Amino acid sequence: MVASGSRALSIFAVTVALAVSFVAACNDKPSSSSSTGAAPAPDAKPARVTMSVVVLDEQPNPFSPLPEPTPKGISPFQEVVVFGPEAVEVRTFVRLVVQPGETLAQAMARAKPWFDARPLPPGDRFVFAEIVEENEVTKKREPVGVRTFVATSKVVLTQDDVIEASLGAEPGADEKPQPVATLQLSPDASERFHQFTKENMLRRIAILIDDKVVMSARIQDEITGGKIAIAMDPETPYEAKRAELQRIVDGLKTKKAGPPSQR
Repeated sequence: MVASGSRALSIFAVTVALAVSFVAACNDKPSSSSSTGAAPAPDAKPARVTMSVVVLDEQPNPFSPLPEPTPKGISPFQEVVVFGPEAVEVRTFVRLVVQPGETLAQAMARAKPWFDARPLPPGDRFVFAEIVEENEVTKKREPVGVRTFVATSKVVLTQDDVIEASLGAEPGADEKPQPVATLQLSPDASERFHQFTKENMLRRIAILIDDKVVMSARIQDEITGGKIAIAMDPETPYEAKRAELQRIVDGLKTKKAGPPSQR
């Protein structure tokens, strides 16, 4: 969901079970995080992460009808997209699920030629949100699949626009404290983001961490204040949520020095 006024843009990086279908309307169903929940070694240097806010393209419908032959593990799902107050249409996206004995990287490599053959408008590309589940044997959270989005070449924000990142807590739906990562944008980026949201009502954006979609949202109102708050699915174990958000915060703090990007 996208907050209005001076409230932060709340980003829900949600681990989604494979049995749950994705159906979006004005407020999008969140996408999955890629964390396994494993804590880094105490003396390990935080790995730098990249962040970008990109504009999604909901006009193309590359998976309707589903092109044949379809790779194993590919399943179509539908979601509602909003182009205006009275302009609502249905689009098809797909999920790719790993097959027995295969890693997610292997599944992506196997399906890549099929994805590459799907026609998209010039400048557009597929981006993916990981689906993460707990391994019944190891009890670790592992990526088991992805879902598709179509992204334009328009990049609204990057990690260079973040001047501060911190991990805190806010009450969840059950009023219990939940970990939240808060990103503060530079004054210039805050104003650019405000102007962008003002001029692009109902457009859908996505937040990418390390080029993986952690959230998508439809712009409902102007966003001021220059803050982005990242939370996670309440059903994700607390320590796994905190570890993933801490990884993002630490990774953004290790960004290369330099002035905020100018766009």
